[in-house]
Amino acid sequence: MEIKSPWTMVWSEFIDDFISFIKENLPPKHELQSHKLYPGIKINGEPIFIVDDDTTGKRLLMDFKNKKRWGKTNLKAPTIRITN
Repeated sequence: MEIKSPWTMVWSEFIDDFISFIKENLPPKHELQSHKLYPGIKINGEPIFIVDDDTTGKRLLMDFKNKKRWGKTNLKAPTIRITN
Protein backbone atom coordinates (compact mmCIF):
# COMPACT_ATOMS: atom_id res chain seq x y z
CA MET A 1 0.00 0.00 0.00
CA GLU A 2 1.35 3.44 -0.89
CA ILE A 3 0.51 6.21 1.57
CA LYS A 4 0.50 9.74 0.14
CA SER A 5 0.41 13.11 1.89
CA PRO A 6 -1.48 14.31 3.92
CA TRP A 7 -1.75 10.71 5.19
CA THR A 8 1.08 9.32 7.30
CA MET A 9 1.96 6.08 9.09
CA VAL A 10 1.43 6.01 12.85
CA TRP A 11 4.80 5.27 14.45
CA SER A 12 4.76 2.15 16.62
CA GLU A 13 5.84 4.04 19.74
CA PHE A 14 2.63 6.14 19.52
CA ILE A 15 0.15 3.31 18.80
CA ASP A 16 -0.89 2.90 22.45
CA ASP A 17 -1.51 6.65 22.77
CA PHE A 18 -3.74 6.67 19.69
CA ILE A 19 -5.61 3.53 20.81
CA SER A 20 -6.30 5.29 24.13
CA PHE A 21 -7.46 8.42 22.28
CA ILE A 22 -9.84 6.37 20.12
CA LYS A 23 -11.30 4.38 23.03
CA GLU A 24 -11.70 7.50 25.21
CA ASN A 25 -13.55 9.33 22.42
CA LEU A 26 -16.01 6.53 21.66
CA PRO A 27 -19.24 6.44 23.69
CA PRO A 28 -18.94 4.05 26.67
CA LYS A 29 -21.17 1.29 25.23
CA HIS A 30 -20.11 1.69 21.59
CA GLU A 31 -19.56 -1.71 19.95
CA LEU A 32 -15.97 -0.82 19.02
CA GLN A 33 -15.03 -0.45 22.70
CA SER A 34 -14.65 -4.23 22.89
CA HIS A 35 -12.79 -4.58 19.57
CA LYS A 36 -9.04 -4.87 19.14
CA LEU A 37 -8.18 -1.76 17.10
CA TYR A 38 -4.89 -0.85 15.44
CA PRO A 39 -4.59 2.73 14.10
CA GLY A 40 -1.90 2.38 11.45
CA ILE A 41 -2.50 5.48 9.31
CA LYS A 42 -3.69 9.02 10.08
CA ILE A 43 -3.96 12.44 8.50
CA ASN A 44 -1.23 14.82 9.67
CA GLY A 45 -2.54 17.19 12.34
CA GLU A 46 -6.12 15.86 12.24
CA PRO A 47 -7.96 13.30 14.41
CA ILE A 48 -8.75 11.14 11.37
CA PHE A 49 -7.47 7.55 11.27
CA ILE A 50 -7.52 4.43 9.15
CA VAL A 51 -7.90 1.70 11.74
CA ASP A 52 -7.57 -2.07 11.36
CA ASP A 53 -10.28 -3.79 13.38
CA ASP A 54 -8.57 -7.06 14.26
CA THR A 55 -11.80 -8.36 15.81
CA THR A 56 -13.78 -8.25 12.54
CA GLY A 57 -10.96 -8.11 9.99
CA LYS A 58 -12.30 -4.85 8.57
CA ARG A 59 -10.49 -1.58 7.92
CA LEU A 60 -12.28 1.54 9.15
CA LEU A 61 -11.97 5.23 8.39
CA MET A 62 -12.63 6.95 11.72
CA ASP A 63 -13.17 10.71 11.60
CA PHE A 64 -13.15 12.29 15.07
CA LYS A 65 -13.25 15.77 13.54
CA ASN A 66 -16.77 15.22 12.16
CA LYS A 67 -18.63 13.54 14.99
CA LYS A 68 -22.33 12.79 14.90
CA ARG A 69 -24.95 11.86 17.43
CA TRP A 70 -24.73 8.23 18.53
CA GLY A 71 -28.04 6.38 18.45
CA LYS A 72 -30.78 7.96 20.50
CA THR A 73 -28.35 9.45 23.03
CA ASN A 74 -26.79 12.87 23.38
CA LEU A 75 -23.34 11.30 23.02
CA LYS A 76 -21.20 11.98 19.96
CA ALA A 77 -19.34 9.30 18.00
CA PRO A 78 -16.84 9.64 15.17
CA THR A 79 -17.99 9.24 11.61
CA ILE A 80 -17.01 5.65 10.69
CA ARG A 81 -16.83 4.16 7.23
CA ILE A 82 -15.70 0.67 6.25
CA THR A 83 -12.94 0.98 3.65
CA ASN A 84 -12.53 -2.64 2.51
